[in-house]
Amino acid sequence: MKAPMWKTEGEVVSELRERVKQFGRQTVIARQLGFTPQYLCDVLKNKRPVSENLALAMGYKRLIVFANNGKRKP
Repeated sequence: MKAPMWKTEGEVVSELRERVKQFGRQTVIARQLGFTPQYLCDVLKNKRPVSENLALAMGYKRLIVFANNGKRKP
């Protein structure tokens, strides 16, 4: 079994930017992934988070992880 490849939301957005760069237009990528160009634009401008559906369309599963910051309150 292949080990999962973990990426942050920022890394997923960077990958999305690279895809847009390769094809030259956000509209092309948005339609390929099944989203509106406006939604994709909002994600690329960090106005909206990467949704679970967008993550799935890009081949990822969206997970939420909590990490201990070392400060414990009573």
